[in-house]
Amino acid sequence: PDFDWAGIVAKAAGEVVHAELERLARRGLPPAQLQVRPEAWRRELRTLGVTGEHLEVGVARVELAIRRMSSSPIAARLLDPAMAEATSELALSAVVDGSVLSLRVDRTFVDPDGVRWIVDWKTGTHEGTGLDDFLEGELGRYAPQLARYAELLRRLDGRPQKIGLYFPLLDAWHEW
Repeated sequence: PDFDWAGIVAKAAGEVVHAELERLARRGLPPAQLQVRPEAWRRELRTLGVTGEHLEVGVARVELAIRRMSSSPIAARLLDPAMAEATSELALSAVVDGSVLSLRVDRTFVDPDGVRWIVDWKTGTHEGTGLDDFLEGELGRYAPQLARYAELLRRLDGRPQKIGLYFPLLDAWHEW
């Protein structure tokens, strides 16, 4: 059978981007401080099973996401370390409908108006026309996941919420 390298590279690159953003958040830095670290990304991608010519495709994909986020006003707002309760890769578990639900929220923070923001990074891309339709379709695709995030965070603090998807490769935000 054919091996789906495109899917494997995209998934692995997404994991590396998530890890970079978590490292940035732990250090309390804004996205303008993101660094281009191709050697580190190569190591991480190899660990995730990316090899050969696919390795450079993965590194390029991570670099594009990091460069776009480092200069993006949208990313600056979503990754602002000054926001209250700002955290990345927040692990949550709760009993929902008699089963234990465990998940990891990519980013959450509380803005100055007391609104809890729930952000999910999506490292997919879209080429061609119809970006708005693509973003709307992705929102529909991930709505159940976003609803679970919202439910668990609502149980913690009950604040008003805003939820959305951010696409670093597109520098696009779509709010639910």
